[in-house]
Parts: sequence; structure tokens; C-alpha cells
Amino acid sequence: MAKIYHADLWGSREDKYRYLQDHDVTTIEWTEVFPQSPFYLFTPQDKDLRTEYEVGWKITEIMPVNSTGVKTHRDHFVFDFDLSELRKRIDKFRDLNISDQAISEAYELQDTRDWNLSQRRRSLKSNFDWESHFTQCLYRPFDWRAYYHHEDVVELPRNEVTCHLLIGENLSLMYNSSS
Repeated sequence: MAKIYHADLWGSREDKYRYLQDHDVTTIEWTEVFPQSPFYLFTPQDKDLRTEYEVGWKITEIMPVNSTGVKTHRDHFVFDFDLSELRKRIDKFRDLNISDQAISEAYELQDTRDWNLSQRRRSLKSNFDWESHFTQCLYRPFDWRAYYHHEDVVELPRNEVTCHLLIGENLSLMYNSSS
């Protein structure tokens, strides 16, 4: 079995650089950690607090419908600061008189394992409700952008979660378990 060690390094960037310049893997003060199911945490934990921690609710119990969030795989195409520019791109995407190659080159769109440009263009062209998928999105904190949310251009739209955000003035609670 492998052994797992952990070390923290606090201070200014200059202090950290100085420390790392003077030390190597053999001279750093390591703490051995013993990750355990179900979390497998790679940092030292206070086991005395685990019982108290486990009294609380799990985020997945409070919110059983959850996901890692929308993955467009083509943000540059489906987001824009200007709704009219985004609308022009989607119009051209739907225009089958423009070749797939021209669309691919103009918008840097490539086929992926789960997304085929030609198929998606034909699908969106045949969608009579295509205009209803323009919306806005908080792309980053304080960064609202026009957004086209449709599975023909968004690789993983996560509709099981986002459907609630697309109707009315609903809010979402986001939780990042990696921080």
C-alpha cells in the first residue's frame, strides 16, 4: 500500500519561493495522512470532530437533483456580451446554405465524441421553437452575458437542474466541494 503525506506552506509568495529553494522532498516536514471512506481526504483531519460533523445533513440529501453544471464545450460560441451578436451566430449556424466547413472555421466548432456539427445544425434548423432558448447567464461573478441554452450547441446542458432556472425569476444555490 502507498503511504500518503501532506504538508502546508503558508506565507507570501517570496517566502514560499525562498523555503522551496532551501528545501526539497527529503527535508520538508511531512504529516502522514490516512484517507478513509467515504471522503478519502488528503489533508490531516481532526477525527474527534467527525461524529459532530456527521450529525449534519449531506448536501446531496438536501438537494438530491444536482450536477457539475453546464458544460458547453464552446463558450466562445454560445455566450456573448451582445445578444444581437449571439443571435447572428445562431442564425448562421441554422443556415444550411452555409457549409459545415465554413461554420466550423468561422466559429472554431469541432466535432466531439458526443457532438456532431452537421447533425446539430440540421436538428436546430428543424426546431420551430429555437428562438425561445436565448437567455442570460451569470457567467462569472458580476458578469452577465447573453446565452443560447440548447442541446444542439451546448454539449452538456444539465437540463435536470437548469430547467428550473430557465422559467421565471428563480435562483440557484451553488456549492463547490473542492474548496
